[in-house]
Amino acid sequence: MRSGNQYLIEKARRTASHKRAAGILLSCLAFVLTGPVSPCHALDNEKTRASLRGIPGFYLVVEDLRVEIEEDGLTRNEIHRIAGEHLTAAGIRLLSGAEWEETPGSPWLYLYAHVMRRGHGDDRVYVFNISVEVKQRVNLAEKPDSEEIHATTWSRSILGRSAWIEDIKKGVEACIHDFVEAYRSVNGP
Repeated sequence: MRSGNQYLIEKARRTASHKRAAGILLSCLAFVLTGPVSPCHALDNEKTRASLRGIPGFYLVVEDLRVEIEEDGLTRNEIHRIAGEHLTAAGIRLLSGAEWEETPGSPWLYLYAHVMRRGHGDDRVYVFNISVEVKQRVNLAEKPDSEEIHATTWSRSILGRSAWIEDIKKGVEACIHDFVEAYRSVNGP
């Protein structure tokens, strides 16, 4: 008969084993499906690009990263800086909070880098999904008198895996580049 402590130790080992197996499965799936970086999802077509026409600028929101990713050297502030530099270099204005509230539609660019680290030391691999979305205040067509809601009107995301943090930054740059192209396609350079 097993003691209570032996049962807990065995349960902890099974749980750890299941977590490792799930991590390996996720890494393998990302490897098989994506190679280093590949397009994952896009809401980018003639109609969604039309929603970008005439927008004078965007408020930039970058989601927090996991603590272990920041400890490895990639921070939310760095992603914000990378995105902000690319947008301003392309002539796309970044709005302050006050400007954002005053701009029709209150357009904002939401950037989320979901990054998971697998392995240790030299065997470390990052699996990531980077998403860039344009969100605007809209009214529902069926209920034009209803309260406005924020909705995604354009988006782009990629899925990738790499042993290097630099590749995650390149993924952010690729998504921002696709956004710049979409924006310019309806607003000019």
